Amino acid sequence: MNAVVNFLLVAAVIYFVIVVPINRVRNLPLLRGDEPEEVPEDIALLRQIRDALSTQH
Repeated sequence: MNAVVNFLLVAAVIYFVIVVPINRVRNLPLLRGDEPEEVPEDIALLRQIRDALSTQH
């Protein structure tokens, strides 16, 4: 019985000291990369030209 309680205490400490902080760091907006990157002006212009040419045909 003592071993089971000891195991549960060690498991809880490991979970709250290691697993929870790592999950919080992984979910930071800076590291997730959800924000779309700003498209350079020349790429935007090339996309507009491509779209205009595709509608002509």
